[in-house]
Amino acid sequence: MNLTDKLKEFLPKKFLALASYIKSIIRYIYFSCYRLIKNPDPYFLAIGESTEYYPSPYWTLVDIKDSDINVDFENINYKLNKNLKYIYSSHCIEHLSDKAINYLFKEISSNMGENSVFRLETPDVEKIIKDYKLKKNHEYLEKIQSENFENLVIKRKMKSIYGELHIAMLGLISCYVDQMHIPVLCSKEVFDEKLNDLTIDEFCNWAISLQSEEEKLTHGHINFWYFEKLQKYLLNAGFTKVLRCKTNQSFYNFDLSLERKHRRKYSLIVEAIK
Repeated sequence: MNLTDKLKEFLPKKFLALASYIKSIIRYIYFSCYRLIKNPDPYFLAIGESTEYYPSPYWTLVDIKDSDINVDFENINYKLNKNLKYIYSSHCIEHLSDKAINYLFKEISSNMGENSVFRLETPDVEKIIKDYKLKKNHEYLEKIQSENFENLVIKRKMKSIYGELHIAMLGLISCYVDQMHIPVLCSKEVFDEKLNDLTIDEFCNWAISLQSEEEKLTHGHINFWYFEKLQKYLLNAGFTKVLRCKTNQSFYNFDLSLERKHRRKYSLIVEAIK
């Protein structure tokens, strides 16, 4: 248990909420003041990041709305900045179709400058499935389970099954968006049967198929990634080297100011160069 977790255990919730609110105000002031004085760097491109969370202000943000560059990634006729130095994407590509991913990766590859790096983070379905099967490293799954129970079952009066552990795991692979990420539903019996009988690709494709066509259009988790699959897509897009990283680790001196550590226990992180 780290210091933050220990503080959460002993400090009242109202105090933690106030501290979080004050922190968000400070981030907003820093973000806004920086951008009043100096524009974001066009060579630092953050894919799938918006101004909503006040990220490091010198990054140029690209997302479907509320960003420096608003882009519908599924509409494959957009162009990115030339001579990009650092390109960052965190928990974005699981929200995009294969067609959109192929275009995005090729567009990034063709616009990278000399000694530039593309760093990606996404849920690692291979790790998530392995952790669940072996009944280890369940801390992050139990946290998501608890959040689902509070936000969906208690607050939104949804079915109690949303508060079960297998739904927490399933939601990391397949979910739709209705103000927040809503995991797909399946009985524990069917879930266990599919998990034991299917390959990783088959299981993930089955999980995503549990969404209706209307739910898929909300662009929750409609794609899935593990290292070998992501490596293949990047190499096909023109990258020459793809390396797996850890949180707060870079093989190419990448600027990690955008990195958020709260997802590190189930994330796949890679760096790719041309």
